[in-house]
Amino acid sequence: MSNQKVFGLLVTDQKVPLIEKPEDKDQCYLCGFTFENEDCMHIFSDKELSEKRKAHQKCIFNHLQLLPKETQVAIVSVETNEVISYTTVSEKA
Repeated sequence: MSNQKVFGLLVTDQKVPLIEKPEDKDQCYLCGFTFENEDCMHIFSDKELSEKRKAHQKCIFNHLQLLPKETQVAIVSVETNEVISYTTVSEKA
């Protein structure tokens, strides 16, 4: 894997969050709660990497565990905003 920083995750089977939230940029896309300290990662909700959403790290990991094992996940570079590699949910660390 490249030594580029990981910017976010792209989940191909992104599900709509169960909680309806106002369009507040400082809320987690998955759970709706605000962020404390720097517990904020990014998740892309489309394959074109244009819909970037903020989410708690724990929410992302919990969300991935609920997805089908064949769901494809992309690791995206901070510097280039390009996909570094793809993996599946079953291969996650």
